[in-house]
Amino acid sequence: MRMAKFRRYQTKLTERADDWPLKLHRFEFERIPSLGSGEFGFSGPLTVLCGPNGVGKTTLLRAIWATASPSTYVRTPGTDLKLLAGRGLLEYHWDTEKRRAEQVFGANSDEEPEVPEAGEEDEESEDGETSPRPTFPVTVIHIDSAGRAARYQNAFCEIGNFEEITNGVAPLSLNQSDVEHINSLCSRSYRSVSVYEVEIADGLYAPFFEVTYQDDHYDSRTMGTGEAAAMYLWWEVNQAKPNSLLLIEEPESFLSPKSQKAFVNFLTVLAVQKHYVVVVTSHSPKIIETVSDEHRSFIHRDRGNAVVDTGGASPELLGTIGIEQRVDNLILVEDNAAKTFANAILRRYRPELFRRSEIIVMNGHGDITACLKRLGGKPTDLSIVGLYDGDQKGSVETDVEPFSAFLPGDIPIEQVFRKLVEDDPNNVQVALGVERLSEINFALEGEEAHDWFEEFAKALGVDKGMLFQQLFSIWERQDGSPETCLSCVGEIEAVIFPAEPQSESDAHVKNKGLATEKVRIADMPVTVETEPVIDETEVQAEDKPNNK
Repeated sequence: MRMAKFRRYQTKLTERADDWPLKLHRFEFERIPSLGSGEFGFSGPLTVLCGPNGVGKTTLLRAIWATASPSTYVRTPGTDLKLLAGRGLLEYHWDTEKRRAEQVFGANSDEEPEVPEAGEEDEESEDGETSPRPTFPVTVIHIDSAGRAARYQNAFCEIGNFEEITNGVAPLSLNQSDVEHINSLCSRSYRSVSVYEVEIADGLYAPFFEVTYQDDHYDSRTMGTGEAAAMYLWWEVNQAKPNSLLLIEEPESFLSPKSQKAFVNFLTVLAVQKHYVVVVTSHSPKIIETVSDEHRSFIHRDRGNAVVDTGGASPELLGTIGIEQRVDNLILVEDNAAKTFANAILRRYRPELFRRSEIIVMNGHGDITACLKRLGGKPTDLSIVGLYDGDQKGSVETDVEPFSAFLPGDIPIEQVFRKLVEDDPNNVQVALGVERLSEINFALEGEEAHDWFEEFAKALGVDKGMLFQQLFSIWERQDGSPETCLSCVGEIEAVIFPAEPQSESDAHVKNKGLATEKVRIADMPVTVETEPVIDETEVQAEDKPNNK
């Protein structure tokens, strides 16, 4: 799949999340032997539970499954031991109605769980309160390619020849999009693909594939393990009903890194088209790096409990699964004060973006503009943002506006701090824990704003960086300051993650070919590797996957 198309679908996962009728909010687990107790929230329709081996990813996923849909939960000796006790609570919205699903594990492990029939009304208690939950409103599908694909392959071999397996069943009708997804997942260009849904046991149906690749004609019985796993993943995701909850267990099993990335792309497109809500477990760097930070939830252990950090992970945690934090964004600022201000905002409001950005000091706003004119909009592995001081709003040249953002306020931050100190010296004196602030203010009257900050730090006998953080904390508590910070972050993200093209002409970018350009930004040599951009027509709103 072309990256431009994938990024547009990826944006829709966030921007259009309210369009999904099912919205998961929070999962709480309590006293589960291998997990302990804890809770975490879901951010949008896609959540990737990641972490190294042994932290409880599989147990947590199956606890969600057993809580949401105990009647379809498949118990095994291994999972029964892990879910020997405890409880799970899943809070969610269905359309506009807030609901919850709750399940106790292990207490009556030999009995079938009591589940209300579809449409059954909750009973009203004597005090008029409405109790327990309604039936979970959508189909819950657990996908385990590592185990199931191999079992299906063995079953086909045991049945016998092609005719006995298909038993007169007609192949599914595949459209062009289906074939493209299969080719991408398997890293092949098949000459033909046929899919048969065959019954391999009473009521158990499995996908049987027949393909032609180059001069070879073969089927699921003789496929390689990775090829069979990729085919099975395509079938499970593609055949699910709209609005389904998909619980996918380590889809990287048997897949090459290229196929893992292709699977994330495919899953993202289908999730948008069919409003799937998806929870995936993974320790694959390729899968985890392909999804946006907001869709990652990292699991680690702390004193016997599984702790789930949502909205990304620190470089230390990512290092446990072999992911090195990389710089994806260059943010150009006017001076050192602007750099410190930008760092404080990103660290406070978007820590993942802060960790993946390099903030570079230029020699004023003119140098930012000159750099953006040279590099802005070129296809690179890095996003380049010109972050001007707030007093430049309305003054930036038109051709660099798409790559520009602005710090909060309409004056440089040193002037903001100076006004703060001079207008409310008593409050600032208490907050900073200093004395004789009025004397220092008197002595620094008439100083230029940049010089004032340096002299103020000297007079207080503190480091400039520490003073900046203290004044930033005071300023941030003022009415409207958090909103202006979020607005600044939003402008930066709008440059890094541009909105969908509004017209077909906006979606066309000429192929500039592969090139490597060495440039200097603020006396720092930077190598920008550009990639070819495909002249692509506007992506249709729906690709119309094969729905049964």
